[in-house]
Amino acid sequence: MSSRFMPATRKKAKARIALAGPSGAGKTLTGLKLLYTLTGSVTVADGLQRIAFVDTERDSADKYAVNPELPGVGDMTPEEAGGYGFSKFSPVRYDPRQLVELIDEAALAGFQGFMLDSASHYWFGPGGILELVDLFARNHGGRSMDGWKDVRPIERAYIEALMSFPGHVVVCLRSKQKGGHDHRRAGVVLDVPRPVEAAGTLGADQRALTHVNLHVNWVLLGQIPCSYPAAIVNGGRIDRARLGTPYRGRTPARPRLRSH
Repeated sequence: MSSRFMPATRKKAKARIALAGPSGAGKTLTGLKLLYTLTGSVTVADGLQRIAFVDTERDSADKYAVNPELPGVGDMTPEEAGGYGFSKFSPVRYDPRQLVELIDEAALAGFQGFMLDSASHYWFGPGGILELVDLFARNHGGRSMDGWKDVRPIERAYIEALMSFPGHVVVCLRSKQKGGHDHRRAGVVLDVPRPVEAAGTLGADQRALTHVNLHVNWVLLGQIPCSYPAAIVNGGRIDRARLGTPYRGRTPARPRLRSH
């Protein structure tokens, strides 16, 4: 009788990154730069073939795109072309069951990177989780808890689809930025952030994500759960780096220093 157990082999980890920040913090551009680095995309044509993008922000990602049909644009880098190449879909309603279909479609098409900007719409937008809870609750006489019982499997399904995508995943979350304060030492301003409240949820699987809280004037790195070649945001540019052991503290990583 043959055994169903097979020898374990180490596989190259795929990135699972959540970018949380208020409007204007740079989530979309940061996500595109991350996926270009992680998928090894160099030219506009590379991005078109390797990056699938679900845009819930009323086509706001278009301001970072270029027209690939223009002569020679496909062979240019984003810096040369003045924008990025990626393949995009813009949903009208945000039913998480449709999101599962989009993720599966991107995987079957062979995309190496998947970006959802933003997941928050699948939480509070038309057709999203909260609206489904209300819908199912009415079917149970208005009992909210019964509505959640019907919606939880739907929520788990789209989270599992994101985590199971065979390539790299970047998910954006809208958040409310709370004010911080400065400590001045020897002519250097130390930005001390306060917590960011993200709109939406990625469930218990959020522990498997690298969390990056984006603020309007600075970037704060949270958990780093694996050692794949990744990208760090540094002053508006992306630097390649190899990230090591996870950050296991209760608070985020050290605040960054900036010149006064």
